[in-house]
Amino acid sequence: MNDPLEDQLRQLRPGALPARLRARIATPPEQEKIVHFPWWKVAAGLAAAACVILFAWFHQTMQRTENVPILFTETPSSEVFHSRRMGVVTDGGQRAWQIIKVERVEGQIFVADFSGITVLTQRIRHELVPVEIHFD
Repeated sequence: MNDPLEDQLRQLRPGALPARLRARIATPPEQEKIVHFPWWKVAAGLAAAACVILFAWFHQTMQRTENVPILFTETPSSEVFHSRRMGVVTDGGQRAWQIIKVERVEGQIFVADFSGITVLTQRIRHELVPVEIHFD
């Protein structure tokens, strides 16, 4: 396959270089300039970012502690939640008592906030109660 355009392209020779380009190629290369990376700028930027993050974190925690409503209730109850018979005592005569160990809640305090922290404290009283036994 002889293409006349390809034959013409093969016969072409490169032209002369422009004078400015020849002058640039002829001059020796310049000394390399070593540019040191400014690490102090990186350190200063990281320190500033850390300060911004700490400020935002402290600001958020300060707002959260001021705006969180707390639920506080105190219940003075005398509810018996456990009782157990311990034994029987007599006075040597006609009377007998059954001794019962009673555990009752004297009061409880419930504290909660809406972030999920809850505290429940109970005051529990342990007492031995004599109950007279009647024989009918």
